[in-house]
Amino acid sequence: MKLVSRTTIAAVEAQLRDLANQPPNFSLQIPKDIAHAAAGGGAAAVQLLISWAQQQNLPTLRTYLTAGKPQQVEEFVSYLHGIIAVLISSAAYDNKTKTDLMPSLRSAALQRLEVLQGVRPRNAMRGPDFDLLCFDHLNRGAPFLLYRPGALQPRDRHEFMAVTRIVLQAIVPAARLRDLPSDLTEALGGILFETFRNTADHARRDLAGNVLTRSVRGIHARRYEPRAEFLPQITEGYEPLQRYCERMRPDGNSRWLQFIELSIFDSGPGFAQAASGKPISELSIEEERAIVSDCFLRGRTSKRRAGFGEGLPLVIRLLRRHRGFLRLRTGRLSLHADLSTGGNEVSPAFESWVPAGYQAAPPVTGSLLTIILPLDPVE
Repeated sequence: MKLVSRTTIAAVEAQLRDLANQPPNFSLQIPKDIAHAAAGGGAAAVQLLISWAQQQNLPTLRTYLTAGKPQQVEEFVSYLHGIIAVLISSAAYDNKTKTDLMPSLRSAALQRLEVLQGVRPRNAMRGPDFDLLCFDHLNRGAPFLLYRPGALQPRDRHEFMAVTRIVLQAIVPAARLRDLPSDLTEALGGILFETFRNTADHARRDLAGNVLTRSVRGIHARRYEPRAEFLPQITEGYEPLQRYCERMRPDGNSRWLQFIELSIFDSGPGFAQAASGKPISELSIEEERAIVSDCFLRGRTSKRRAGFGEGLPLVIRLLRRHRGFLRLRTGRLSLHADLSTGGNEVSPAFESWVPAGYQAAPPVTGSLLTIILPLDPVE
């Protein structure tokens, strides 16, 4: 199986359908870099990688990298999909010569991860990206910005507000920071805190309580500046986001749009399984949808139920006010809420999206929440 190099959401969903039909223990061919990772596509590709790795006994990568060229290795792990692919795999080979590349890839990935998890993670970032990654199976699950030294639980809500300011300062130009809504940090900090805390509580073990052999949790933030005419290519095949982007307009006389993306992902059992304690095979699609709605929309929590609490209503109000878009991918559900059309409800009216001819989305490992917020007007 070959990972698509053009990672739109629709293209990744098509690959997830292929993944569900593959025999066990197959290798994954992965490109050096990927295109069109905007608008949630890059984070969707990460979820595909995680879903693939957890199905394999010994996840094996086949790459287009050339043995003996360390600059290619360093560049590969500088991408979000690259560092995650390496650190959840057991082997990696040069696709042409079959040379074992894992020692050099693992070394470069761990060196970058050390910086990402340190006091100054920005030193290991590419462009207007910001990544905070946890690899629990490598005993590297506590980045400094998200955990106090030696702590087992993430930092508190107030500290997550400071993390959010650091993220925004890294991805948004100084000239645009002054124009951001005054309540943006509070709203995004709240959802970051609530969502990431759920990964710590529910996404590091399987349903039986066993520690996952491959446990990845992370936050991915990015600012995009596509030209308006390129949006159809970025959103191709994913109609909800296509309709949303059609209402976006550049600021002033510019031909460029600007928006920010915030994604939180994990490799755990997913919302419905963690909340119900049942394998997804024992739940109907309707039951899974009801459980996720109960967790996400109503924010109910207990020892067995994952929920969002106070952070969600605040971020929903912000997304409605500033015409944002929200996507949730978990289990067999691909849900979205286009909040650019107004309304006053605290809970979003989630809608399902599956390609024509399918009754449900292909199953994925873990959960992925993506928020898209424009920095320019939306009609």
